[in-house]
Order: sequence, then structure tokens, then C-alpha cells
Amino acid sequence: MIISCVGVASAADMQQPRASLTLSRYSAVISAGDGSGEVIIGYDVKAADSVGVESIEFYTEDGKHVKSVTGSTRNGLVRNDSIFCAGDYKCSLPSGETYYAEVTVFAEVGSDYDSRTITTSTIQVH
Repeated sequence: MIISCVGVASAADMQQPRASLTLSRYSAVISAGDGSGEVIIGYDVKAADSVGVESIEFYTEDGKHVKSVTGSTRNGLVRNDSIFCAGDYKCSLPSGETYYAEVTVFAEVGSDYDSRTITTSTIQVH
């Protein structure tokens, strides 16, 4: 598993100019990795105080739940005292299937909290 919270996702399935008082920008995209069964979730979230990916839920094309990932500072999906968190989260799923993900991003500014769930497009994992 490779995690980075420095880069910016190069493509977006959804982006809002100003989503709420706490979320000023967010996007997520799924892509196939180089290795067998490897998938990559690219994400970009901008806000303040605490920000990032709250969770990632992976599903097969027909809606069968495959895997859950909970965001944290330890796995790099959450940043505290930062206005943005962006990067790629890589993980392995069974190869030969088509997948999509539901990525829940969040932002916290003081006592204000907000989240949005992005459903990615589908990808074939080799």
C-alpha cells in the first residue's frame, strides 16, 4: 500500500466550486494500478482544521460490497490543522472484476462539520 497526501488528483468525477461553509472543493477518481488487482483512489479535498477522506467503500459493478477503508492520519487520508488533503490511496482487490467506489470526504472547521459522498465511475481491474 502506497499513500501520499502531497499531490493532487489529476482527474475528477465531481467537483464543486464551493460545496459548503466547511468544504470549498472536493473530488475523487478511481483508476487501475500497474499490479494485479491494484486500484488507486485519487482524491482532493480543500477546507480547514481537519480535512480528508472519511471512508472508501469498494463495490463490484453489480453492487456487491468488497472492502472498506476508514480514513485516518495514520493511513494519510486525513490531515489535521491543514486546509487541504490530496493524493492517491492504493490498495489491492481481487483481479478480473469491475469495481467502483464510494468515497466520503469531510471537512471540519471549529465545531462545523460537513461531508459528501462521491460515487466514482467503474474500472476493470486486471
